[in-house]
Parts: sequence; C-alpha cells; structure tokens
Amino acid sequence: MGNTATVMNKKRSRLPRGLRWKSDSPYIWFSWRDSRGKQHQQSTESNDPVKAFAFRTQFMAKRKDYEKRVECQSPEMGKLPLRRVAEFYFSWKTANCSAETVAREKRIFKSVEKFFGSRFPTNGIGLHHIRDYQCERREQISPTMKQPVTARTVNYEMHLLRSAMTFAGCWMPELEVGYQPLREIKQRAGKVATKDQLVTIITEAMANEYWQLAVYCAAVVAGTGCRGGEIRIFSLGTLIWTEARSASSARLQRTARSASLGSWHLRIGGCVSSCSGRKLWVQPNRSTTCCR
Repeated sequence: MGNTATVMNKKRSRLPRGLRWKSDSPYIWFSWRDSRGKQHQQSTESNDPVKAFAFRTQFMAKRKDYEKRVECQSPEMGKLPLRRVAEFYFSWKTANCSAETVAREKRIFKSVEKFFGSRFPTNGIGLHHIRDYQCERREQISPTMKQPVTARTVNYEMHLLRSAMTFAGCWMPELEVGYQPLREIKQRAGKVATKDQLVTIITEAMANEYWQLAVYCAAVVAGTGCRGGEIRIFSLGTLIWTEARSASSARLQRTARSASLGSWHLRIGGCVSSCSGRKLWVQPNRSTTCCR
C-alpha cells in the first residue's frame, strides 16, 4: 500500500503519444489491438519515457511481423489435420496463458481431435460437422461425472475449436453466421447451510476416511477463496504464516492470493495453528503436520 501511495502522489513526467501512466503501477503502459480488433494493455516494465517509447516501438514491430507471418501461413495451415493445427495453436497460446491453463484446454480438446480424426483437414470442417459433433457429444457419458456431457462442456469445446480454426484462418463467415451454441440450463442457486447443518456435515465427513479430502478442500475454499485449479495444486508446504496471522497461497507467475485462515480451517487438516512466522509442511502420512 505504501508503494502505491508513493506512486500516486509522485508527480510524473509527460509522456509521448501512445504511452500513459497507470495509477496503480510504477511503470509506463500502452494499449494495442490484435488482428481481431481486441484491445490489450501492455506494461513497458520501465518508468523512463525514453526506454518505454523504445519498448513500445519494438513491441509493435514484432507484432506486425508476427501477424504477417501468420497471414502467410494460414492458407497452408488450413490444409493440415486439426490435431496438427491444435499443436501450433496451443504452442502459441503459452505466450499469453499459464502452462496449467493450456494443459487443461489441451485435455478438453482431445474429444474434438478424436471426432475429426488424424487426417481430416482443418479447412474441410463445415457447419454440418460441428452440428454432428454437438449431437453426438451430448449423448456421451462423462467418465468423471457419470452423467451425459453437459451443454456447457460442449460449448467450451466448440469455443476451443473456433479459436484453433481462427488461428489457422479457417473460421469462415458462413461458420460465424450459422454456428449456434447449445442452450445451457441455468442452475438455481442453492440454499446456504445453517451452522448446525455445517457442523453435522463436517462431523460425519471427518468420520469417513474417503470424505476427509473434500472437507480439507472446503476449508481452503472458505479461508482463501481459491478456485478448483488452485486447490488441486495446493499443499500445506506453500502455506506461509505472516505476523498478521494470515496465509498466502503462492501460485507461480501470479500475485499471491491472501486471505485470513482461521485456526479452525487449519486444524481440520491437522495443522498446528500456533506456529506464527514459520513455514508449514506435511509429513508423508498426510494426517500429521509439523512446522519449521
């Protein structure tokens, strides 16, 4: 907070056209648009106007060169099988998304690749193929949920297909006009459990060895607000106590998510909540924790 206040109160120099200051950042920023017209914000990682201007010039030159290369490659790329195009697309996407996000989307896209096979050219995918996929996919049973695949899942898979085909220059205007996502059924919001109900649920779950993991995950959600993907990679080894008795769930390449974790949340997992200022870790037996 102190650094932000200093940045906001400090008088800043005027910048060349196209550059700007951000109130919550010490660096100079600029905006740019991709080939689809979508606007992006880019930091120059510098507070020197001269260096920032040079960074922007080089960045825009590289973008223009990249777009020219993609434009030249697109007609040839469309002749490749979808699986090969997907490799190029997800490889490119790692420059803008985390490795976890790309890996998850690649797993989701496997069903689309399986449907079109290893030889069918990407530029041969038509509206009737997409509709056939929607119908066939909705009849399949999810191996994890043990129920028919939802419309939301199919729509997300089609979103990835559209992105890959756009990358290869194969998403034509007739596809844009004719494609219709499946209607998603809105889930009604559930009722909030009472305190007594929560105590009953936790007590019964902790008595069942197979349900305890769900309780631990629920405790992390309640204490930190982490999403499902973060919880799957969460471990007590990444939990650091601060003087304010709060915990941070460290995640690579992103600002740590902080929220107070009461002693109740940590005691559910068997943690010692009195080890302020020391790092928590888990012994191999999973049920016992110690601090160092």
